[in-house]
Amino acid sequence: MNNNPSQQQQQQSNEVLSLIIGYLLEQKLFSSAVTLKDEANININDSLSKLSQLSRIKKLIINGDWSSAEQLLQKLTINYQNNHPFMYYLYKQEYLELINSQESIRAYEFINKKLKFYEDIANNNSTNEFYSLCYLLTCKCVNECDTFKEWKNPVKERELLADKICDSLASYFQSEIDVFSGIISSNDDDNVVAKEEKLPTANRLLQLLNQAVLYQMSDSLPPATATTTGTNYTTASVSLLEDYKPMNIPSTAYKVMGTNESSSIKCFGIYNNNHQDVVVAGTDNGCLCLWNNNSNNNNNNNNNFEPVVNLSLQEPVSRLQLLSNHAKIRDVAISPYGSMAATAFSNGDVVLTQIKSLNHYNAELGSILDQVHVDDSCDIHSLVFHPSTDHILCGGSSKAVTYYDLTNLEIVRQFKGHNNSVTHISTNKIGNIIISSAKDGSVKFWDTLSGICINTIYPLALSTTSSTRSSSSSSSVGGEITSTVLSSDGYSVLVTSRFSSPRLIDIRNNKIITRYITPLSITDNASSNATYYRPCFVARDDYLCTGGVGYVHLWNTKSGELTNSIMLPQAEMTKSTVFTTLYSSNNGSLYVGTAQGVSIFR
Repeated sequence: MNNNPSQQQQQQSNEVLSLIIGYLLEQKLFSSAVTLKDEANININDSLSKLSQLSRIKKLIINGDWSSAEQLLQKLTINYQNNHPFMYYLYKQEYLELINSQESIRAYEFINKKLKFYEDIANNNSTNEFYSLCYLLTCKCVNECDTFKEWKNPVKERELLADKICDSLASYFQSEIDVFSGIISSNDDDNVVAKEEKLPTANRLLQLLNQAVLYQMSDSLPPATATTTGTNYTTASVSLLEDYKPMNIPSTAYKVMGTNESSSIKCFGIYNNNHQDVVVAGTDNGCLCLWNNNSNNNNNNNNNFEPVVNLSLQEPVSRLQLLSNHAKIRDVAISPYGSMAATAFSNGDVVLTQIKSLNHYNAELGSILDQVHVDDSCDIHSLVFHPSTDHILCGGSSKAVTYYDLTNLEIVRQFKGHNNSVTHISTNKIGNIIISSAKDGSVKFWDTLSGICINTIYPLALSTTSSTRSSSSSSSVGGEITSTVLSSDGYSVLVTSRFSSPRLIDIRNNKIITRYITPLSITDNASSNATYYRPCFVARDDYLCTGGVGYVHLWNTKSGELTNSIMLPQAEMTKSTVFTTLYSSNNGSLYVGTAQGVSIFR
């Protein structure tokens, strides 16, 4: 019975505690460090107490007092990394003795009640031991089975079992005592010289964490750039709280999703999980289409995909005709868990459609689940699912944002305050803040629970130095806001509008951080009338993407510099306006929507 891996894991865990104490002392968090040392003292006393009880458990096993031995062993191993092997060996010995005494009925009941739970541990080696234990029910003695032909007699086997269990536990408890003693004394000023070899070097914890990040980065393609300063090296925009994912800056189109019919795409949405991206789009003839963009061969750690030379349209895997009194489809949204699509219409209807998952890599449209009428007077322009509840948010010509309960099929609340049609709705990650933009040039921030407007900004009237508006009238702010996208940290919002350049605004002080102005040499075909509908952030917010006529533009978020302008892949698309761009962090793909189809860039 070899428990060295568990002992090594425990040793590493306690070394991590030592590093934490050293870090706390470096940060002058002395009370926290003292608390951890007190906990180490408690663990030492607990291990000493358990060591003193090993002789008792040895005696119980040798005497065959299985009930008492079981209770004491469970008590001693409650904090052990894996106490199952000890209990399994104890139960196996008891079972083998029942077989040896030919008590087959008791043995049958015992294997089902006790040993069945440890079947995985019994079969952890190539001997398939649990099968052999079951086979013994047909035998007259233990040695009839080849697996246990070396089994001697109950007295000798009890002694061997007691020695194995007690030796393993004694080694484990002693290692706990040694390590916890080292933790207590490693940062003790009176024992610095004596324990110098156990002292972690300055910033050792941060060094190890940064090395782990750089290891992930070195294992990723393309190789990332790291900033190194002495031994304390780190990388900008990399969080220690999650695995590193390389920044895929899209540059090449490799797929176009569309229909070969005369219909054109009006809107689309994506849902991504660990294996695939599901794309759902609405067409101008009232049809809902679905495509699968499998990422099982194009993961974040491998950027070696093959671009398609002749980008022919990829037909949808399924489509569904939606009937809503000949109204036009305005927007599509996918539920947070990818099981439902909601389609908004110009007559105020919202149609809910099932998305069926066929396997890890493919999905298809199911049946229509329901059709709800949100507002008689509303031409819905924007629709989004609330991120944490079974609710949708929609807005349009009614000038209000409607919060609708899909379970009870009723309006929960309406957020009123805009003076013109609502053009776009979004929320923060947890859904307690709703952001709406409108044709009156305003962007409003609403508290979801109370319905109160907590902030209003007029982006086209803001400057980079002042949070006050340049005009006192909302009618003179310069035109409609087409969309708003909140950054991942929640501190800034990207705003686009008709006939004006996109701008990033700090919502803490209502100041413009950066404007993204396209150089005259590469302006869109409709240069003076450029429209930027719905943009997106790319690669952990380091970049952002906006659409124009025949192009998508990639910008450096902080500097505002234009990084790349990418022409759409088909000739007919070069004259089309991009209405939506969406980025999938799942596989680093950029989805660009035009009337002719959805282009995917990597």
